[in-house]
Amino acid sequence: KRVRDAIRWCSAQFDDKPFKAHLTLARLRDEWRPEDIELFRRMIDESGGREFRLERLSLYESQLLPSGAVHTELAGFRLR
Repeated sequence: KRVRDAIRWCSAQFDDKPFKAHLTLARLRDEWRPEDIELFRRMIDESGGREFRLERLSLYESQLLPSGAVHTELAGFRLR
């Protein structure tokens, strides 16, 4: 709520839909070459990163339309 209040205070426009925490790992427009996949894997491995808890893993397809993006869940998995 505080973030939305700050955005409104700045008179900035934003999507008023309920927020769902998510992490976008990649957006693929074209098929990746094997060397691109290997580079991506190395970058992830070397990033160190931080630990976090996952409750669900979902794979989405995004279609960018003139009216806005449409996100369709292709598969979803509850994690233990």
